[in-house]
Amino acid sequence: MAVFLQAPGPNIAFGTTPSGSTYISDANGLVVITNAGVNDETYLLGAGCIALVPGGFGANSLQTGTSYTVQQSDVAQEIVCTNAGAFTLNLPKTMPVGFAVNATQGGAGTVTANALPGASLVGAHTTTSGQYLQIKCLVIQNSDGNSAVWDIIRVGS
Repeated sequence: MAVFLQAPGPNIAFGTTPSGSTYISDANGLVVITNAGVNDETYLLGAGCIALVPGGFGANSLQTGTSYTVQQSDVAQEIVCTNAGAFTLNLPKTMPVGFAVNATQGGAGTVTANALPGASLVGAHTTTSGQYLQIKCLVIQNSDGNSAVWDIIRVGS
């Protein structure tokens, strides 16, 4: 399981953590801990990072249509998109920093993240790359409550 942290800024190199790992925040200020334990997370929190809500706590939202707009009640849920055709996951501008959802391509149709007016997307990939693969959608900025910046992270190749 990956743990996502928001660093104070982009491209910050943190010292050596208790596990011996080193971390550098990415261009969006994100730090991802994949294999280390709680001690590394505690170290990074002490260094000024903020813990973000990980997605997928076991709750699922099954979507059979061709599009869905994320709701506040979807926080930390797995949105399973089962349509045979293309599926659009609409991401609103009003979600707070740390809001996260996962979208899984459960059908043949590619899942594409779409920023609704006022929101924006960052990250190299905005679509799933095959059936049963995911995109993680995480709000990393929203200074005024109406301009969410969503980081889209593709899981799988």
